[in-house]
Amino acid sequence: LARFPRVPSDKVTVITNGYDSSDFDDIAPYDFKKKFVVTHFGTFFKWRNPLNFLKALRNLIDKHNDFKEDVLFVCIGIMHEHIAEYVDALKLNTYVKIIDYKPYYEGLEYLTGSDILLLITGDIAYNKNMLTTKLFDYIGGKKPIIAVTGIGALKEFVEEYSLGKTVSNDNINEIERIIYDYYLDIKNEEEIYNPKDCSGFERKVTAEKLSEVLNIAVQ
Repeated sequence: LARFPRVPSDKVTVITNGYDSSDFDDIAPYDFKKKFVVTHFGTFFKWRNPLNFLKALRNLIDKHNDFKEDVLFVCIGIMHEHIAEYVDALKLNTYVKIIDYKPYYEGLEYLTGSDILLLITGDIAYNKNMLTTKLFDYIGGKKPIIAVTGIGALKEFVEEYSLGKTVSNDNINEIERIIYDYYLDIKNEEEIYNPKDCSGFERKVTAEKLSEVLNIAVQ
């Protein structure tokens, strides 16, 4: 609408990606044998830089013996070599599990067996308008999200639907605080996930919305 001001606003409809809740019906959550598991699900491209998240993790491990014993960071999917380099540099090998690409439903077992799910957006041109596919997988998995991201669509979405916490990538202290707050809440058996209704992002709903738009377009 900004680029084409002559286009009436009622001629523009946004249909996001979505999720199928039925995908999770027969999923058995994976048991990591750990008390606090943070997972990144999906491809970790080079421009998704987890260094500051890993630094925050390292700081917490150095400060808190209980956290050190309980935590595991899991990366599932295709990983760029920089992930392993960061893990080695920070001596985090004991606390990080890198799992190669898995079939989708097997990946959901790992996702639902986690306590917290991580989203990191990169420094790319279209970042402010991007809602990643894994966001909707995370909604289907019904786990709190830590979204390491700047101002833009993802930050607004996570906050609007109370899906978790958002933090900028350069704020290591705040990343650290969010991780540890979640850890303490889980340890104390506190309620940590109470999202707003996201049923409008079920794919059967978004498909119906697309059908309505197409029907209007051909009239």
